[in-house]
Amino acid sequence: YKIWVGVFMVITVPLSCTSILDQALLQFIFLAGRMLMVLLMMGTIIVAMIHSDQAYFGDQVGPVQDAPIMDWTHTITIIQTAIFATSFQFSVPGMAGVSNNKKSMTGIFRNAVTFVYVSNCVLAVLMALYFGSNTNPSSNLNWSEYHSASGGSSGVSSFVSGYVVLFAAIDGLAVYPLMCCSLGDILLAWVFGDKAPIVENDRKTRIFFRVLASFPQCVGALFVRDLGVLAKYGGVFTILSYICAPSLLYLASGRAMQKHDMPTTTYYSSQWFSKDWLSLLI
Repeated sequence: YKIWVGVFMVITVPLSCTSILDQALLQFIFLAGRMLMVLLMMGTIIVAMIHSDQAYFGDQVGPVQDAPIMDWTHTITIIQTAIFATSFQFSVPGMAGVSNNKKSMTGIFRNAVTFVYVSNCVLAVLMALYFGSNTNPSSNLNWSEYHSASGGSSGVSSFVSGYVVLFAAIDGLAVYPLMCCSLGDILLAWVFGDKAPIVENDRKTRIFFRVLASFPQCVGALFVRDLGVLAKYGGVFTILSYICAPSLLYLASGRAMQKHDMPTTTYYSSQWFSKDWLSLLI
């Protein structure tokens, strides 16, 4: 495990030091790969449901059908996991912003994200109906025992099994640099303040902060391996940032405008953040 963490860092840390624009092609390739993985997962489950008298996943024949329609005890876990799964979207505006054709890039991302959300919702329902309590915390691992209807291993079934199981891990190679780019730039802005726009043009300084942003996750990965645990902790902190950050930005920007005797309505004002007392309450 430690060796593979090292291999992962050898690949992702240099990628994190490049610009988001340089990663655009890589991101589109992985986006296409992500879509293929989801389509393969949905397609194989649908086929297994249609041919419910045959085993496609290990020894399981037909849907388990032991998943309850609703289980309120796991509501918080579902919310945390859902937010964690979408938290990387904060990098999308940055990628769209550095493009020469912002409208086209934004449209591509909007359509891709819509497809991912809808397809993952459908996939989640299909998996709950078919695997039920047999669903792995990392759901792609259910395909580790995928085989052809005859019970043997054909070339197609081996490809599907290997692709679905491995791509979820390989996909981290694309997501990780995006997060390190954003975190590194945030750290640089925090350290240099108003001078950040000038300092960030210095390549060595920018690379230093990108590398700095790459290593805490590596150290953490040596101690925490369970995806379910990561999703819960990631979900908690992302909930805080999603809910609290807009309120804090509204309050801070409004007070900064007051100091200059200017109208307190700013870019961060909205129907939800238009009253100080409401933002303070949130």
